[in-house]
Amino acid sequence: MEKAIRNANCKAEIVNAVVKKLEIQNAEIRVEMEAFKLSAEVAKKETKRLKRIMALEKQHNKLKGELQDKKKKSLQL
Repeated sequence: MEKAIRNANCKAEIVNAVVKKLEIQNAEIRVEMEAFKLSAEVAKKETKRLKRIMALEKQHNKLKGELQDKKKKSLQL
């Protein structure tokens, strides 16, 4: 009887150790998932900002060209 109790206690300790290990792994996975979400959010914002910069550069170049044209026309007068 005493041996059976010791065996049960031993198995319970093993199960508890496995549960603790799984809880730690789950916590690590949750942290990784949160980091991935934040990284994806940053990448999305960066892409949006890069598109905005490209549009502003295009507009800048267009306005620069128009200014040069107007300068040429004013010099011809």
